[in-house]
Amino acid sequence: MSVRITPHDLEPRIPTRFAATRFEAVAKLMADFHWRTLADISIATGQPESGISARLRNGGHRVLKRRNLLDDLEFRLEVCQR
Repeated sequence: MSVRITPHDLEPRIPTRFAATRFEAVAKLMADFHWRTLADISIATGQPESGISARLRNGGHRVLKRRNLLDDLEFRLEVCQR
């Protein structure tokens, strides 16, 4: 008998409610439609930049991107009504 292991099996398990709460913190901050860098969001929410990037991508809302005068990438969230 063989066991098949997929890459999904190796991912850390994060409770759904925990992930939703982390996205809610980012969405609440970004609800004012201001442009922010990942560093700005990280400082305000206490979450790592890599996690914030994933939450912005997977949150189900439109994410706008631009470069500021220092050539840093900034984000603005357009919250979609559900």
